[in-house]
Amino acid sequence: MSTRVPTHDRGLQAAFLESAGTPAARTLRTASLMEALRWTQLLQLPAFVVSPAHTGVISQPITCRSADELMSAWRKIRQAAAAQRLDDHVVVQELITGRHYVVDRSAENPAAAVRIWAEAHGPLGHRDRYRLPRTGLLHRSLSLYTARVVTTIGIEDETVLCRIARDPDRGFLLLSAVVLRPGQEDDSAPEHACLGPGRIRLTPDRVVRLKGRRSAK
Repeated sequence: MSTRVPTHDRGLQAAFLESAGTPAARTLRTASLMEALRWTQLLQLPAFVVSPAHTGVISQPITCRSADELMSAWRKIRQAAAAQRLDDHVVVQELITGRHYVVDRSAENPAAAVRIWAEAHGPLGHRDRYRLPRTGLLHRSLSLYTARVVTTIGIEDETVLCRIARDPDRGFLLLSAVVLRPGQEDDSAPEHACLGPGRIRLTPDRVVRLKGRRSAK
C-alpha cells in the first residue's frame, strides 16, 4: 500500500523517495538560507539548481555555482513565492548534467498512455525535445521507473508529469513530479512554465517552441 505525500512539493517528494529506497536527485528543502549554504558546502557540489519547493510557484529554476549566486537566487525564489502567496520553502538540488527526460503519464490508461520526450540543449540555451519511440529498452526502462516513483509517492491514480535525469553511475533520478489538473494542458503546467528560454508545448507528434520556432517531427 502506498502512502501519499504532498504532491505539490518537490523537496518532500525527493525525501520520501530516498527513505523508500527509490533513487532521486540529492535535494534539500529548507526555509533557511544558512542551511542551504552549509548543505552545498558539505556536499561540495560544483553546481546546483535552486527552485521553489511548491510546484505551483511560477519561477524559473536557477543554476548556481557559488554562494553569491545561491544568495541571489534565494531572494528571487522567495519573492516569487511570497508574491503568489504560496509556500516559500526553497529546494536546492544537485545539477545532473546527463540526459533529461519528460514523462507524461495519464491516469486514464497508466500502462499504455505514457509519452516520453528526451531533452537536448541547443547552442543558444534553447531546449529542444524529441519524442521517444514506444519500442525500445529506454522507453520501457523510463516507464518502469516512473511507475515505481508514482506508486511510492502515492499518485498512481493521477495524471502526472515527471522530470527525470539519467546519471551515468546512479541511473534514473527523479527531479520532480507534477500532478496535472483535469483538463490541464501539458504546457500550462507550472513545471513547464519554469523551463526558461524556449518554453515548449508538448503535442502527440512534435515539439513546438512557443517563440515561433518548431522542431522537426
